[in-house]
Amino acid sequence: MKSPRTNTVVAAVIGLCIAAGSFVYGQSDAKTKNVVAIGPDVRITATAFDKLKKDVDLAYQMQGAQNNLTDEQILDLMLRDELFVRYGQKLGVKVKEAEVKKVIEQQREALKQAGAQAEQLQEMLYKNSGLTAETYWTDYSTVNQYAKYLLQEKTIEYLVKKGELKTQEDLQALQEKLLAEVKPELRVNFAADKPQT
Repeated sequence: MKSPRTNTVVAAVIGLCIAAGSFVYGQSDAKTKNVVAIGPDVRITATAFDKLKKDVDLAYQMQGAQNNLTDEQILDLMLRDELFVRYGQKLGVKVKEAEVKKVIEQQREALKQAGAQAEQLQEMLYKNSGLTAETYWTDYSTVNQYAKYLLQEKTIEYLVKKGELKTQEDLQALQEKLLAEVKPELRVNFAADKPQT
């Protein structure tokens, strides 16, 4: 069972962005004013939120579509992913450095074999990260995001083996439950790190 995504082409591109490490929402900004959302087990920075928002806009543009997701919906995407990573860590799920390197190499090879749209996506990833094609794949934020992605996949496998997940709907329900548990204590500030006028 794979992570749930909607069946639209746009969602597939966004999913590929996640897999390719363009969502760097685990990073910590030093100042609280740079935090868009903070709560138990989760902290979403303004830098990471803005980056994801740009990536989502570009994913829609690549499909000739308009991004109609609200800030709240984008934040919920980030929160679901981050909370599921934390959940896996609490269960004791771990990833090894060699496993992460292998997944990165597989992703690079898959993108090389794909068509023109994959080339566009790679250029988008490099441009948005401010890195070159050579440095992107070894950069800490890329490696860290692949580690998170792999941890999510291994957590799903673990829960399937235990019989706790049987369908995509089960996984979605778990992610929604984790989000619902955090929401009452979540402090959100979409104006974080925006210039005052």
